[in-house]
Amino acid sequence: MTAAVDSRVVTWRVRYIDRASKKLYDRDLLLDETRLGKGERDRLSAILDREHSGLEILKYRQFFKEVSENTFAESIAGWTAARVPIFFVNTIMGGIEYFEDELGNPLDAIGLVQIMSGTQNPIILGNPTSVLRLGPANIKERDQWTSDTADKIAHFLYVVDEIVKSDWVRGSLSISFQGSGITGFKHPGRDSTHDILFFVRQLLSECDDVLNSACNAYLAHVDHMGKSWWVMATQSTFNNTRKSTVFPNLLDPYTVEEVIDMVTYGTGVTHRKSRAKWEEKFPHILREHGRERVVFAFQAACRHLLSDAFRLAPVIEQDYRHWIDDQDCSTPDRVTFSELLE
Repeated sequence: MTAAVDSRVVTWRVRYIDRASKKLYDRDLLLDETRLGKGERDRLSAILDREHSGLEILKYRQFFKEVSENTFAESIAGWTAARVPIFFVNTIMGGIEYFEDELGNPLDAIGLVQIMSGTQNPIILGNPTSVLRLGPANIKERDQWTSDTADKIAHFLYVVDEIVKSDWVRGSLSISFQGSGITGFKHPGRDSTHDILFFVRQLLSECDDVLNSACNAYLAHVDHMGKSWWVMATQSTFNNTRKSTVFPNLLDPYTVEEVIDMVTYGTGVTHRKSRAKWEEKFPHILREHGRERVVFAFQAACRHLLSDAFRLAPVIEQDYRHWIDDQDCSTPDRVTFSELLE
């Protein structure tokens, strides 16, 4: 068995669960290149060349064979000594919810938790699919529902939808170092960042507070304890994220909210003056840390902040649509900017 594609050795470490013991283990895999046809080899090579290949690599699981821990370690040592390039497929640290059972059957995060908990419909923090699969929940306190309540939820959904449709979401963000020097840097760019910036500001602004307003309106009316817990916990995570440092932390000790504020106020793109005097502090911060670190931290802070908004929106929308369409609740009065200009 060989494990090379275009002279690269391809390895994969998969997390799996033993159904009997309910314990997690790692499974080391090597690509069996002899099983690949010419077309499959070319497609796999193209996937490995891409910056984000995690989900697509799952289609090629059948071409990987499990090897023992000792064989895997010896093979890696031999290839390293021979200076053979090694490509590590990582679905453990790569943000891909892929697991297997002891027989190699694929599992997503929900399937994994079902085995671990013995629960058929687990609700998993950070996993909106585990909530959406429960279906719409009914409304409570219906007599307290107003057009203003609907507007709070609808506006949050509109803000998230505009960001999700933007080029900024699909833009690359990366930075690489050699020693203390920066050797590579990519970010989504000026125009696409400008397109989403005013929506991001609405999530942070005290007078708008779009996410918290929508969550509070939703929580007052959702008649499902599990969904209520999940939304409340995710809302709490969002508010904690605002006060946490950016990952990776290139602008210590500034928080996510402070990094976004320093750039938006410091450059004057949203407002000229701030209570924290970012317009005065920003030139010094830029000189101290350099443009690339500041821009990367700003873009990463926006992504970090928006991750919980992206999780919350589909869960809230499922019930909101049910209440509006099926339970005859009042609709929002406000006309969106997109509707106005259509």
